[in-house]
Amino acid sequence: MINGWQPALDPVLYDVVEQLDMKFPDFDVSCNRLRRTIAHALLIALLAMMAGCHLLTNQLGGAFDAVPEDLETELSPEAAALVDKAFSGLDPSRLADAHVHHISREVHSSWLSWSNPVRRLRTDIFLSGAGVEWADDVEQRYIERLERLASHFPEGTSFLLYALDRTYDAHGNPQPDQTPIYVSNESVWEVSQRSPAKFVPVVSIHPARPNAVEQLRYWGKRGVQYVKWLPSTMKIDPADSAHDKFYEAMREHGMILLSHTGDEHAVETVDQELGNPLRLRRPLARGVTVVALHAASNGSFRDLDAPTHASNSLWGSNQVPGIDLLIRMMDDPAHEGTLYAEISAITYFNHLDEPLLRLLERPDLHHRLINGSDYPLGGINVVIQTRALQQDGFITSKERRWLNEIYRKNPLLFDFVVKRTVRHPETGEQFRPEAFLLPKQWVRQ
Repeated sequence: MINGWQPALDPVLYDVVEQLDMKFPDFDVSCNRLRRTIAHALLIALLAMMAGCHLLTNQLGGAFDAVPEDLETELSPEAAALVDKAFSGLDPSRLADAHVHHISREVHSSWLSWSNPVRRLRTDIFLSGAGVEWADDVEQRYIERLERLASHFPEGTSFLLYALDRTYDAHGNPQPDQTPIYVSNESVWEVSQRSPAKFVPVVSIHPARPNAVEQLRYWGKRGVQYVKWLPSTMKIDPADSAHDKFYEAMREHGMILLSHTGDEHAVETVDQELGNPLRLRRPLARGVTVVALHAASNGSFRDLDAPTHASNSLWGSNQVPGIDLLIRMMDDPAHEGTLYAEISAITYFNHLDEPLLRLLERPDLHHRLINGSDYPLGGINVVIQTRALQQDGFITSKERRWLNEIYRKNPLLFDFVVKRTVRHPETGEQFRPEAFLLPKQWVRQ
């Protein structure tokens, strides 16, 4: 098993029902909504594929057969109006999707081998959700599809495109066996320079690399503004004093740290506790602006402020939901203007529903929210459960039908529109417009 994932049967059957219902709106099966994990679905899909059922792989993935260019002519008037409403009143020069992954052929060998069937199946599902097939030119085809999806956003919309560095140990030695995927900084830079879409390069530099500060200064001088970390996979403890020189260099170049918070389940991890948002206090204290990716909306972590957690050990009890720890930090006046929460995956089934409720009921924090899609994960059918959003009262049955239309044509656009549509079931509060706009001081012409 990966990361302690365990198999289950019944939850996945419901996932299949959900996807049939999305593709065929008149198909209706009454089921109780269960809390599931992506791995459950993967394991069931594996069993089905062993029996020759390749259809289920695409059902869990994406297998989008719709042409994105047909969106404007084939959407119902109601769905088109929902899209128009979502973009209404937003400044395109500040509109952004701040969480888009690039892909790479440099993956761990287990991702492509049936000797590790779960990981291989996961790779196929990722590719299905991205709308591409594994080939020598998969990176190019992926960007071409992204460009087609991005064309339905207003001109000037930014898409922050992520690199991902290798895993290193504390001595700066690369750890290839613990590196699931490597996406080079050069690859995202090159896309940003040649693509007609407004891709903004986000480099990834492990702070334990021997040349980490040198690399940071190199990209900073080229105008790169953002640095991406996935601590639980890359084996980075943001609270480690050994990274202080890295933080100083980031501050000098005005670079912003985009660091994953919460549990990570899309790729293999070393230690989930490294996604504890409280560990980001160290870069904040050293003047670095930090974006907590995913708003720590999945998983619970040690409360480092509790007396029993006075030490810096990664191990302990008293687990607290990550979203609660992050909101505690955001309520600290010292972090106003330097700590932001990014809301990708907040509407995924495995993040519902408490994190979404918590953020909707805090409009005073919405100016510090950053929108992102986490694409291509937002194109994987199994994580998109509009039925769950409807049942929990975040959207109406009609909105669900229109959103499903949009998803089938353009999952990237769907992710934006669904977050502009959801509302608090009791108060009706929605995300304020500023949650979808980059802070003015971040925008570079």
